[in-house]
Amino acid sequence: MASYRKRNGTWEYRIRYTDPATGKQKEKSVAGFKRKADCIEAAAEAEKK
Repeated sequence: MASYRKRNGTWEYRIRYTDPATGKQKEKSVAGFKRKADCIEAAAEAEKK
């Protein structure tokens, strides 16, 4: 599940996932989206991987 926030005028998403190699929780964060819709779309694509 991704979380979204607006920071410094751009949108950012964060995804938490379990690393299959180690079994540990990891977090991925990507920022710089001008529109929230673009951010949500990119997060959905990243969650598929």
